[in-house]
Amino acid sequence: MSLKTPLALAACLVVASAVRTARADNANPNLIPFGETESFLGNAGVGRATDTGAVYYNPSGLADLESGRISVSGAVYMSFSVQYQAALNIDNTNIPLSVSGFDTIPSTYVATRKLGDWVGAFSVLVPTSMSLSDHVSFTTPNTTTNVVYSTQTSDLWVGLSLARKLGDQWRLGLTVFGMQHSETDVFGVDIENGPTAFGTNLERTSLDALGLSAVVGVTYIPTEWLRFGARAQTPFIQVHGSGDTYIITHPLTGASSTENIQGGGNYGKPFDFSLGAALSPAPWFTLLADVSLQLGLSYTEFPSSTQFDDVTSFKTVPRFNVGAEFTPDPSYPIRVGFLYDPNATSGSPGDPGYAGEDFYGVTAGVGFTSPHVKTCVGGFYLWSNGQATISGTDSSVAPYNSRAFGALLTTAYAF
Repeated sequence: MSLKTPLALAACLVVASAVRTARADNANPNLIPFGETESFLGNAGVGRATDTGAVYYNPSGLADLESGRISVSGAVYMSFSVQYQAALNIDNTNIPLSVSGFDTIPSTYVATRKLGDWVGAFSVLVPTSMSLSDHVSFTTPNTTTNVVYSTQTSDLWVGLSLARKLGDQWRLGLTVFGMQHSETDVFGVDIENGPTAFGTNLERTSLDALGLSAVVGVTYIPTEWLRFGARAQTPFIQVHGSGDTYIITHPLTGASSTENIQGGGNYGKPFDFSLGAALSPAPWFTLLADVSLQLGLSYTEFPSSTQFDDVTSFKTVPRFNVGAEFTPDPSYPIRVGFLYDPNATSGSPGDPGYAGEDFYGVTAGVGFTSPHVKTCVGGFYLWSNGQATISGTDSSVAPYNSRAFGALLTTAYAF
């Protein structure tokens, strides 16, 4: 977002940045717990993808499902907050900012079926679904400002998968996803500087994109107590994109400006590669570990706009996921996990508009397993440490952090 008018748009920029840090996107991919058992294992599932979460984590694992299965997984809720120590500087005054919200988070529906030597799956995944609206006001020695904002983001993935055993040691699988990405942001700002000087800013952006992405997975099982997996997800191949931008600004001084454009829109997901292993040194214990690498990517969301023509750019970063499963009683598996998801936003603290954070998370859950039904309940906690350039300064930087927690529920029926 461009800083076309110093105060009003600076306030708008910082609130927009704060809101976007609260949602999982390409800056912190694979962050929110996701999948039938992977949700409770710190999102570690590439090395042992032997449930319906395999459609995403490693499609080759579907080959180990000996019967048809229907699963539903998701979150009861998610609560999050973002705390900026100093988000904005007006009148040489650092302005703190707090953003909080409550929302549902990723959910999945997966159905699998044996097809001779193959296993097929149909899946509907919602990896991101977030809406937030709030009002923020602040004052400095010479100004009074109000910011009203609303943001909505959602992703819908519909997938078809096929997997097959290649002998006793190898499995191969593929999922092709049709993806829809939608996001809408609305921001309004009014600023008062003295008894007679007023400025206002209203802007709205909307983006819809349709495309495809494929996930290829392979599993190698050298022994019954050790498994290795590899996963590669292609970049998002956009088939259609539309976007519109609207902004009207009445600055404190000077002429007003307006933009109202409807045209093309762009969205991207980078290439993503993961390696995983699952080690079972005892029948009642399994340790899982994944390491992933997301490659860099740059694109312009609204190429026809002159006000919102900034380049969205991500850098190459690794991430790490570790999980453990304990089954002293096979009917009641206990699962715990840890994840490290570093910031992938390009640039450095001090760059205009920069905000980036490194996330950490813990997950845990207890399952109930019967011959036909597998259920698990648990929760997660995420936290981050980040740095952001203070809007309204040349290059001053201040820390900020995020917190999120929620409850998880998954259930599957085998037939």
